[in-house]
Amino acid sequence: MTVATWIQDSLQVAPFAAQIFDIERRFGLCGSINFTMAILSLLVFEGIAKQLYPFLDFQAGAKPFLFQALAQRQ
Repeated sequence: MTVATWIQDSLQVAPFAAQIFDIERRFGLCGSINFTMAILSLLVFEGIAKQLYPFLDFQAGAKPFLFQALAQRQ
């Protein structure tokens, strides 16, 4: 497996969302509309990103923003 294949395969929102929704169903939970819309947005972003830039590693690009946000919280 190449690094590009690993990056492409590791960025899958759909299996994560399916697991979350399965847990909700199993335990009779009702997720918030805000969470559902965020997941839907990520699914759309993932689909577009994989079509336009199949080797994009958006996690690496997001790290500086994440670290900055975490630093501001402390």
